[in-house]
Amino acid sequence: MLFGRSVVIRICRLRLFAVLAAIPSVLIPAHAASGGVLFQSNWDTAAGTSTTAVTDGGRWPNYWEFNNGTGVQLISVVSGGPNGHNALRVQQRGSTFAANVQINDVVPLATDFYVRYYMRNDDTSGSGDHIVTPDTWGYPNLTYMRKYSGASGWNFVVSMYGCGFVYPISHWGPSLKLANGQWYRFEY
Repeated sequence: MLFGRSVVIRICRLRLFAVLAAIPSVLIPAHAASGGVLFQSNWDTAAGTSTTAVTDGGRWPNYWEFNNGTGVQLISVVSGGPNGHNALRVQQRGSTFAANVQINDVVPLATDFYVRYYMRNDDTSGSGDHIVTPDTWGYPNLTYMRKYSGASGWNFVVSMYGCGFVYPISHWGPSLKLANGQWYRFEY
């Protein structure tokens, strides 16, 4: 459900999963006269694999590596992001690994908002990774970015199961293939 006290509207968790690099996030209220920013993160706190770097100095209070006890770290912060900022790098290591950064309760109830993020994909696996979602566990309600990759580029859809699985609104996305290794800005 996308109304009332829905998980999607109330929590607004941004999840970054299985993409090589996805970055600066901004949440802006839709009716803000001044264009006020509710949340912004550009990972400029530090580079590397430390919790401080990955959570951008604590801006993302929830950070999980689902690595099956192997010690593999999927998330790191690297230089070379858009506009001279760092980038959160999330490595694709197959279907049994995942990693998330998340912030809860960013958007007050019944608040319209805009989301902006930058993403670059270098992954060539064909799996339909759920890259940016408003909820770690209930991602089927809404997925801002579900990515399908290949050696010649990648495609994406926005998935909206929270509206019910009704064609054509379940998955929306352009037929255009995007280039691997190129930064793109997404706004919703």
